[in-house]
Amino acid sequence: MDKGTISKEDFIQVLNEFPWLEMLNEQVTADESRIFYSPSLELVNTHSNHALAISIIEPNQFYIFYKGPKVITKRKWFKSVEIFEPDYLSERLDQTEKDMRDAFSALLNNDLTELESRWG
Repeated sequence: MDKGTISKEDFIQVLNEFPWLEMLNEQVTADESRIFYSPSLELVNTHSNHALAISIIEPNQFYIFYKGPKVITKRKWFKSVEIFEPDYLSERLDQTEKDMRDAFSALLNNDLTELESRWG
């Protein structure tokens, strides 16, 4: 379900009311042909264009995907080169509900240092 553009306060309400465990339990009993991915919630900060996608895998175990610009080092032939990736996607497994809430809070407050240091 796409909520479109919403305020911080409205997103916090969506997050607080999101039925993580109910959706996870439905996934366990659902027909496999109806499951495409784990219950997830996505948020894009329209001011910074950084984004999060968070999925629940088990009770209190989340997968956090963080998208933001990053300079990465790649090997090309016999040397290392730095490349700017405007939409670099990183992922962290084994995140708790607290980690998930911290990530959304950092994105909502445009704390890019926190996002990069913990999930980048």
